Amino acid sequence: DQVKDARADVVKKVTSPKHRSDASFQRDLGRTLTELKAEYKSEYIKLFQRCRLTQHGDKRKAKLTKDHRLAQLRKLAGVEMMPTQDLRAFEDLLLNGLKSDWSITEAAMDSTPVYSEFRPADEYDRFKKQSADDQLEQLEDTLDELVENWTTVLKDNLADPTVKDKVGLITSKAGREAVEAFIKSGALPETIENTFVKALQEVLSGLEKVAITGVAISSALTKGGMPCTPGQLEQRFETFVKTLTKGKDAKKLRIVIE
Repeated sequence: DQVKDARADVVKKVTSPKHRSDASFQRDLGRTLTELKAEYKSEYIKLFQRCRLTQHGDKRKAKLTKDHRLAQLRKLAGVEMMPTQDLRAFEDLLLNGLKSDWSITEAAMDSTPVYSEFRPADEYDRFKKQSADDQLEQLEDTLDELVENWTTVLKDNLADPTVKDKVGLITSKAGREAVEAFIKSGALPETIENTFVKALQEVLSGLEKVAITGVAISSALTKGGMPCTPGQLEQRFETFVKTLTKGKDAKKLRIVIE
């Protein structure tokens, strides 16, 4: 807005012979543009630093990518029943969404309005409420939640009557012992071995995973028009679930949103 105002003022004076002949015109013009450029650089740098991890944040990110909890989830992603979409979203934000760069300076912007291809209009909305460093801190908390949720998913499925009796029939002794230890402790092993993953795949093989998308749910709930009454919404959801389970053993189905 300031640039637009300054531009209008400059254009007005440039087209006026009186102002063009004024000795102070060029001096004032130069000062105005210099001040605007300095303000631009200052605001741009603030936005850049908000949307990029600091050096400290970069070290925390590197540490998080090697965290044992993330390693646990990556291993368990090989078990079909797990809600892997949650892990993919987490890794996408951690590895691709949070970039590190603390090299920007005012001097670096003397000859260009764009630094390191950063364009605030394309990125700032994602960081308006939380800076990159704050989002990284939240991811650290999210990782705990993911591990807790996935642990609950495993415990619930292993406690299901259709699965529980099959634990003692797991082919591998090491795998069987690992699963039994998990059931007893309720906590994932610090390091998850392939034998544990294979045992889980084996014992949970009788269950059928049904993957649905948020788009599919939204489409089912809005079919027939919106707004709708609470009763209509319940009926649409019930119809949607019946469609998913039609011709299948509902006790063995596990629905996952992806």
